[in-house]
Amino acid sequence: ELMNAIELSGWKGGAPVTLPVDEDGDKVQSESGGGFVSMVFTKEASISLSSNTATIYYQNPNKSNHAVILELYLISDGQEYFLGRTGLIPAGGAIYRMDVSERDAGIRAGIYTGLYRTYYYDPQTGERAAISSDITEVKISVTE
Repeated sequence: ELMNAIELSGWKGGAPVTLPVDEDGDKVQSESGGGFVSMVFTKEASISLSSNTATIYYQNPNKSNHAVILELYLISDGQEYFLGRTGLIPAGGAIYRMDVSERDAGIRAGIYTGLYRTYYYDPQTGERAAISSDITEVKISVTE
């Protein structure tokens, strides 16, 4: 599997579903009020309609200084359809499976394009940061 990695830094911040990841490395110290997030992920998701779950891979490495919430969207005819949301993924955590809570798109078995939308949270205060990210061109394989 092809892994992707992104690091964001220098921005100002404004049911458990994770598993710990054994990773070496210290948290990145940012300037006062700033944040740093590092992420590792695959641009593929597999959805089972019978179990209402998506199999994905998203890691919030230990060096990140924010927790993350990940949302999954399917794109059809230029419209985004919300499929589900994780709980908070702390620094050092990863997620491999998430519930698909919505099926607004009326999706059927097939291959689709989608995206992950990430939101960042201060682990001390729980305050949502002013920045979010979209990971586009996610290949979504849907099975019955």
